Amino acid sequence: MIKLKNFTFLMTIILMTILIVGCGNSIKNTIIGEWANCNDESRVMKFYEDGTCEIPGEYGTCTYTIESDNLLKITNYYGEIQTFEYVEFNELDNVNSLCWCIKDDKLYIGSSDNYYIKK
Repeated sequence: MIKLKNFTFLMTIILMTILIVGCGNSIKNTIIGEWANCNDESRVMKFYEDGTCEIPGEYGTCTYTIESDNLLKITNYYGEIQTFEYVEFNELDNVNSLCWCIKDDKLYIGSSDNYYIKK
């Protein structure tokens, strides 16, 4: 009986670890790809698996990271960093800081009016 309890406890820990690790990467996996601006489809942002990205209006290749609290940090060619706080869609227009969110294949940057559509 003790072995069964230990096995059940161990399996619970393993399952929880898999869920936590799997969910932690979901935002990063969702952002990877090409995103066209809703007002100008020629303005495309591209996020690659290797942590590089292409941002309209930026010179050269940028890099990005998504931290454990879903902060999106974009570093431009010159080393300047912009940090965007991840918020839920309904909070986008109520936040005073730079923010972002993904909802329904749309990447919102800063407000609900400024979004990119996944290609």
